[in-house]
Amino acid sequence: MYSNTNSTVNIITWNANGLSRKINELRDFVSEHSPELLFLQEHKLSPSSPISIPNYCVYRSNRAIGANRQRGGGTALLVKCCIPHYQVTIPQLSAIEATAISIITNANITYTFVSTNIPPRKLHATGESDLNSLLSLGTHVIIGG
Repeated sequence: MYSNTNSTVNIITWNANGLSRKINELRDFVSEHSPELLFLQEHKLSPSSPISIPNYCVYRSNRAIGANRQRGGGTALLVKCCIPHYQVTIPQLSAIEATAISIITNANITYTFVSTNIPPRKLHATGESDLNSLLSLGTHVIIGG
């Protein structure tokens, strides 16, 4: 259960457009602003490249590399480790890349947070079905990206 004595939660979304060159910038930003949650888009990291930010748990999804071997994209969600949470399994999507976690509050309300990215080549393919699939992850779903 998560209890926040403030009535606000600081959530930030950031399109990294390649995180490997910007990891120190991200660490400085997180240190300065201390968000409870950070949605990342387009980290563009290989599966073996870690994301490590002190005091944050990191969940990520890498872009699947198909026959065209196009690398890039990917989403991540960083949550303060002191916040009880769990990772949520993303359903099969046709166009949207996503990573999700859920937090249960002291009022026994579950909030699901989803970091999303739509690759430019799939922008026109994005239909309601992907969004409906993400919205069906819970009663209180917050999507960013």
